[in-house]
Amino acid sequence: MKSSFWAPLFTFDRSMLDLWVALRSAVAVGLSMLIGVWLHSDTVGMIVALGAINACLSDNNDAYAFRAKRMFRVAIVTVILVFLASIFAKNPVVSLLLLTVLAFAAGYSIVLDTVLADLGVLAIATFVVFGAHPMDPQQAFHLSLFALLGAGIQALLALALWPLRRYRPERRALGVFFSDLSTLCDLQFKPDEIPGGSSQSIRTQINLGAISQDSRPEGRRYRSLLTQGERLRLGILSLTRLKSRIERQNPGNPSLDIIADFLDKEKMLLQKVAIIISDETHIQEAREYLKAIEVDTAKVRDSDFSAQSAFMKRVLSDALRQMENMVGQSRAVIELAARTTEAGMIESEKNENARPWRFRFRGVWATLRANFTFQSPGFRHALRLSICIAVGEVVGHLLSIDRAYWIPMTVAIVLKSDYASTFNRGLLRVGGTIIGLILATALFHVFPGGQIWSIALMVIFMFFMRWVGRANYGIFAICLSSVVVLLVAMTGVPPKDVIWTRGVNTVVGGALAMLAYMLWPTWEKTQLSEVVARMLDTYRKSFHAVAQQTYGGGNPNTYERDQLRQQSRVARAEFVASMNRYLSERGSTDVDREFLAGITAASNRFAHAMVAIESASPFALDTEQQKIFANFEAKIEVTLQNLSEELRGRNVPNNEYPDLRAAYIELAKISPEQERHGLFFDETDRMTNSLNTLRELVVNRLHQNRLQAQKS
Repeated sequence: MKSSFWAPLFTFDRSMLDLWVALRSAVAVGLSMLIGVWLHSDTVGMIVALGAINACLSDNNDAYAFRAKRMFRVAIVTVILVFLASIFAKNPVVSLLLLTVLAFAAGYSIVLDTVLADLGVLAIATFVVFGAHPMDPQQAFHLSLFALLGAGIQALLALALWPLRRYRPERRALGVFFSDLSTLCDLQFKPDEIPGGSSQSIRTQINLGAISQDSRPEGRRYRSLLTQGERLRLGILSLTRLKSRIERQNPGNPSLDIIADFLDKEKMLLQKVAIIISDETHIQEAREYLKAIEVDTAKVRDSDFSAQSAFMKRVLSDALRQMENMVGQSRAVIELAARTTEAGMIESEKNENARPWRFRFRGVWATLRANFTFQSPGFRHALRLSICIAVGEVVGHLLSIDRAYWIPMTVAIVLKSDYASTFNRGLLRVGGTIIGLILATALFHVFPGGQIWSIALMVIFMFFMRWVGRANYGIFAICLSSVVVLLVAMTGVPPKDVIWTRGVNTVVGGALAMLAYMLWPTWEKTQLSEVVARMLDTYRKSFHAVAQQTYGGGNPNTYERDQLRQQSRVARAEFVASMNRYLSERGSTDVDREFLAGITAASNRFAHAMVAIESASPFALDTEQQKIFANFEAKIEVTLQNLSEELRGRNVPNNEYPDLRAAYIELAKISPEQERHGLFFDETDRMTNSLNTLRELVVNRLHQNRLQAQKS
């Protein structure tokens, strides 16, 4: 447990490194400071640079549309906050009230999006810094315009290539997705693990979200590529599991080598597709691999299965269907990737567009209303943050501490919604700040004096803060402290004064944040049950859609099924993140670890079974068989619903749980006479086993918890 808690202190996430983001951030701050030199005003240079720093912290390498919206919002919020903080600085009561409301809003925004919560921290920092410098409205307005100028410089650099490389981020995301997809062909089937490619699919869905309503041919083409890629992912996962079955049951089967060769060729084909998306080359090579997998498919199709057992016939028949489906999907992917600029190539389905704005707006308000309760971790975090910020502000004023704004600013940065993040970030923040103060002060005295040298040092620290600092928060804190020392020093304040006051205020703010969390913690243990319940809810909805649309005889709604599948993946990712946070908290035990491992394995087996059923070729059941399957489906959904209610506090009687095994036995009676149904019955058996296991784990654990509560 200790290693899990301390691990973030020494974590260095190389995937967060981005040279271009760091370069444009450093250039933007350097240009901002040069404006001050040009206008012969260090103060103006500092204000413009602060505007650029605020904007650069919201810069990223995602889609240009997302980037532009986020930076525009940050710029507008910065202008408003600079103006309000400056004009109300002389009125401590109003200023404190505004700061408290802002802190609550920043903390509460975590129920919508973690990115919004991070931007909320920037908003608090901006308000407390400019709230320390009272001005009349005219001066405040001019000051806010200079901050807007700095944000504009950063945005201009971040978006400069948008007209020339409109879809470059989406192309990059799709290229990485298909490259990662190719690695699935080598993976061994492991039913207890998360289905392969889940995290990659989530990232790509998010990156392409910015063009969900783009009606241009290229935008439709990229969305269609993602859809076809997702279909291929399901096919690869199913074919690899079928290959594992053949290896176990009949390792000498001649079709085994053909399927293995098929997967090898598919891997190379997907790698070529990734290259096509990136630079539109290797198109012919991809088509050659397409011919090769067509040949392998024909070999399996022409094979004689008559000597095989009934089980192996079903397995090989399903493997052939998957290969045939993948050939068609691969052909579509190659053609889509090859025709980058051909207008009208892709005709997207009407329901593929995102929901209308009015529904999304209602959804946001519904989420905010639902979480406006003490039972919501987001609400408790917002209340804790606002109170702590207000206390820090009051303490700074009462003690007349120089540059007291560092106290509430540190509180905003350190105080997070979970235990481990708060204490790890607190230690990194305090330690990094002290090291950064010492480093910047030493460099300020070592290097020759003058504005140019100070600007050069600040550009260097900004570069490392946005490059290496993204991989480790301690490095980020060191670089940020160095930047602040240099900014303040350029206004005439000696660095030795900055190092002492900021060091003390940072320690006070960090201690206040950690004390507040110790007095009123939000333990992940109290949230984990709800997270698991939400995951099971998404599984229930997803299985209902798959069962009804694929086997119920209705017309499949591709968009709806994609959305439900995406929701299931996101809910599963949230569960894994919540589980890891809980296991890093004090009080978690090895028994907890084993219990959560069992939950993870059982839920993953159920997810694998859904993937296999969805990726299989649709078939029609007769009227009587449909009734039997509908009965099985209903009992699966009731079981998932009951488990969700149990996790949310309801003590569900045993007689309300349906007998899944009996329902499966009834369903399996149609198997011998319907070999074309293939492994459908094996996957429904897997569902039955996984849900029975999940029920046993959850019910027993909750029963033990109730007994412990009664004893205490």
